[in-house]
Amino acid sequence: MGNMDGRFSRIIRFITAESLRLLRKYYSGKTLAKIVKIPDSTLSRYANMDIIPSLDTSLRILNDLDRERLLEKVLERVVRVDEYGVVNVYSIAYDMGLISLAAFRLFKHFHYKNIDVVLTAAANGVPLATLSAYLLGARLAVAKKEKDPTVLEVMEETIRNPQPPFITSLFLPKFSLRKNDRVLIVDDLLQSGRTLRGLQRFVEKSNASIVGVYALISVGDLWMDSLPRDAETVIVLRR
Repeated sequence: MGNMDGRFSRIIRFITAESLRLLRKYYSGKTLAKIVKIPDSTLSRYANMDIIPSLDTSLRILNDLDRERLLEKVLERVVRVDEYGVVNVYSIAYDMGLISLAAFRLFKHFHYKNIDVVLTAAANGVPLATLSAYLLGARLAVAKKEKDPTVLEVMEETIRNPQPPFITSLFLPKFSLRKNDRVLIVDDLLQSGRTLRGLQRFVEKSNASIVGVYALISVGDLWMDSLPRDAETVIVLRR
């Protein structure tokens, strides 16, 4: 990674600080210092951005934290699924510490796959997809439930929910995906699989290909029938 450009260096150093700030809520400074082999006083200054670690130090810290599976351990503490199967996604999807750890995990899995586009659905998947696209140097494509009046050409996919019965749509600007694009689908939650199928159809319409699916959380197994063939799937936490 010695030839990484300044953009990559800045974002890696930023997510290191955000990750440490999050983890200090759940683990003592002594525990984190033991994991990354850096004094707690120095880690505290990194977390507060009083000093900024080098790129090499940041990568070593993130790899050490990832090796200990701290992302999963924190998610286990904070994820709640109620009796109706509703997940407290919002508080997770917009936590920059969690998103930082998750984006680094994604980068480790997919950086070698030459991703052209990170595709997600609004709204809760957007923070993770945005940071991931930035890390990968890829374009970001966001499917929304409303048409953007400033975009003239859009693709539309209908999503039908059987129980209770209702129909909704996803809209994606046609320019978001190009022929032969290599697409990574990113989402906060996989549950029914309906949104995942809608995103796949956008990719098929564009004559692009899905090379991976990455999600923070999955609930149940209904979504598994919607997985694209031959695409690597990474789920951080399965419930």
